[in-house]
Amino acid sequence: MRYLKIRFSDSQACVQQIDNQAISHEQHFSLEGQDCDAMLRQLGAEICRAFDAFCGAVVIGSETSRYSSSVIRFNGELADARLLLTDTLNVPVLSGEAPEELPALAKQFAEQREHSSWTLEYYGYQGGKKERSKESMLTVGNGYLGVRGALTESKASDDNYPGTYVASAYNKLVTRIAERDVVNEDFVNLPNAQFITLKVEGASAYCPNQHQVLELKRELDLKTSQLTTRLIGEDDQQNRFEILVKKVADMENPHHYGISYTVTPLNFSKPITLISEIDGQIINYGVERYRSLSSKHLTPVSEECDGCLSTLVMKTNQSGIEIAQSAALTFSGPQAAKWHNRCETAKTRTEIRFDASQDQSYTLEKTVALYTSLETQEDLPAKARALAARGSFPSLPRVQPLPGTPCGTRSISRSKAICSHRS
Repeated sequence: MRYLKIRFSDSQACVQQIDNQAISHEQHFSLEGQDCDAMLRQLGAEICRAFDAFCGAVVIGSETSRYSSSVIRFNGELADARLLLTDTLNVPVLSGEAPEELPALAKQFAEQREHSSWTLEYYGYQGGKKERSKESMLTVGNGYLGVRGALTESKASDDNYPGTYVASAYNKLVTRIAERDVVNEDFVNLPNAQFITLKVEGASAYCPNQHQVLELKRELDLKTSQLTTRLIGEDDQQNRFEILVKKVADMENPHHYGISYTVTPLNFSKPITLISEIDGQIINYGVERYRSLSSKHLTPVSEECDGCLSTLVMKTNQSGIEIAQSAALTFSGPQAAKWHNRCETAKTRTEIRFDASQDQSYTLEKTVALYTSLETQEDLPAKARALAARGSFPSLPRVQPLPGTPCGTRSISRSKAICSHRS
């Protein structure tokens, strides 16, 4: 069996051709290019010209990582070399040292080929157009709704666009441009119910574009439709934490998706507040060339927070489509956690505060239900509340509720707020 072993240093890659576990050829390549992507694509092309008929490759990186043994640094940017070299070499690529036994190695290559065929993977965080493109590729959906693969802690900006869309939800607006009325019909960005972040006591709420993203790995499993995000973050007070997010659109009930959000303090033991929102104070902001056009398509109808269940109802301002979203929260953590709800115009917000210990993990599960008047003639808020409160689905394991509590923790204080904007 012939395969390649690629070992990175700061300025070059050493490539060895291995035939039946003996080195038959070795060549060194300088690392050149404007950024990591360009450098790795160029390196892959050069390797293909210098070596042939290999069945796989093993990549050993130059940087320490919690998530991969093939991470490198180039021009100050971190990248997982395995991912891009898989594309350019067109063979299964393993991360880290390979097993010495050929049958074990052949098995790992076969497993990696299967994994790569069904998994879309990204490493690192760059912001800007590259990040927004990754969000598009990492969208989870089920034919009825689609939720962009943005980090749950992000809001719409030049770096992120956490959009939510439903089939056939369009709206027309008129914009006065150069003394002419320009009519534009948009696919409406619906309220953002995937927002979850954390705030460590004494620090600002974590935001990827304002604070540190030390490491980030994302995988979209096309077999299960689950998007998994692993992030090492650091806030403005140097509190470091790991965040594990699993996001799934329900394939059995198209009105339903779920998010599992697990945070682990890495260098502190302090109170943490988890923040969950349904945010209808959003606009259509995804396409840069259309930003001069009118973009506010939604008007508020009602907001309600009751214990662990929040509901927001909005309506498109021209096509008259009513949209109801409900989110139910289940927290796996200290029983003494304190819950606080707040409603404001076009937004609901729930905060869960608890004492966190270093290296302990805490999970918030959020299940979201979404209905529109396009397909549902019944009471939309009631339908959304009933589905969200039912809980999760098999591909996103549900935390078992504790006895005698409304949504999975004894510590819920049933603060309730309701606001209606109906005329």
